[in-house]
Amino acid sequence: MNRLFFWIMILIFTLVLVAAVVALIDLLLWLAFRKVADPQAIHRLWWAVDIALVLAIAGVMAYGHWVTRFEIDVNRVEVKNSKVPAAFDGFRIVHISDFHIDSFDKGDDDAFMDRLNDTIASLHPDMICFTGDLVTMESAQAEPWVEKLKAFATRLEQSAAPGDTPPALYAIMGNHDYADYPREFTPRQRIEDREKLHHIIYNAGWKLLDNCHVTIHRGGDSILLAGVGNIGEPPFTSYGNLKRALRTPAGDSILTDDPDAETYKVLLSHNPRHWRQEVLENGIDLMLAGHTHAMQVRVGTWSPVQYRYPEWGGLYSEGAQQLYVNTGIGCTGWRVRIGVPPEVTLITLKR
Repeated sequence: MNRLFFWIMILIFTLVLVAAVVALIDLLLWLAFRKVADPQAIHRLWWAVDIALVLAIAGVMAYGHWVTRFEIDVNRVEVKNSKVPAAFDGFRIVHISDFHIDSFDKGDDDAFMDRLNDTIASLHPDMICFTGDLVTMESAQAEPWVEKLKAFATRLEQSAAPGDTPPALYAIMGNHDYADYPREFTPRQRIEDREKLHHIIYNAGWKLLDNCHVTIHRGGDSILLAGVGNIGEPPFTSYGNLKRALRTPAGDSILTDDPDAETYKVLLSHNPRHWRQEVLENGIDLMLAGHTHAMQVRVGTWSPVQYRYPEWGGLYSEGAQQLYVNTGIGCTGWRVRIGVPPEVTLITLKR
C-alpha cells in the first residue's frame, strides 16, 4: 500500500471518529436541555462543548504520539510452578513483542531503540523472547534497523558455565511478518518476502523458532522452549503447528502420559487465542504471546480490545498453566499509544 495513501486513510478515519463522538455528544446535549433552555443557549453550549472536546482529544492524541509512545514500561512478573527445575529457580526471561519497526523513523528514533536496548540489558536476562510482528507490511521495513536489532542479541551476557546454554534471543513470526497484507504481492512475492525476513532475523543474531523447539540447559537441569508460526484468524492463513513444534527429530512427540514427569515447557505463540484453542490441552506450562497491543488504548484496567480477546494483557492462569500477553513496543495504524507505553516484561521463574 502506498505510504501517503495509508496515512491519508488514517487521517480520514481519525476525523470521522472525532466527528462521530462530537455528533453523539451534541445529540445528548440537545435531548437533555431542549425543554429547559432556549435554542440560542443550546447552540452556545454545543460550541463550547465541541471546542473543549476536540481540544481534549487532540491533546490526548498528541501526548500519546510524542510522549507515551516512547515511555518504556518494565513489568516484573514472578511465574511459580513446582515443575521449574532447581537450577532454573530465578531464571530471568525478558519478553518483548510487536516491534512494528516501521512505526519508528530511522535516525529520528535511534535514541529510543538504544534506550530500549539499555533497559533490557539492565535487567540481566538469561534469555530474551520476542513473540512476533517485527514488521507491519513487508521485510524491507526492517532492513534499515538490522544493526540496532543485532545489538539486542549481542548485548546479552555471553558467558555460560560448561554444559549450560548460552543466553540468546529467541523469536517467532507474527501475523504481520508473512507479507499477507500488501495486496499487490503475488503468492511468490509473499514467499520471497518471508525468506528475506528470515534472513534479517538470522543476520541480527536472533534464533527463529518456526514450529520447532530447543532444550535450554542450566546446571544439569533443563527446560523446553518451543515456538510456533502465527495461528491466524480468518481470512488469514494459520502458519502454526504445535504438534510439529513438540516433536523430536525422530518424529516422536515429546509429550508423555504423566504430566508430572514432563519437562517444564515454555511456548512462544503470537496470538493469545491459541492458549485456549489448543495450548492448554497439550500441557504447556507457560505461553508467551503478544498481538493485541491493548488496541493501543488503556484506561486503568480497561481496554476496548478486551471485547475481542479475553486474554489481552498481563498474566493469566488456568490451574497450574499460565499465559503472559505482552502489549508490545510499536504501533499499527495510528502512531499513538494512550495509556499503553511500550512494554518490556521481566519474567522470573520460581519453584
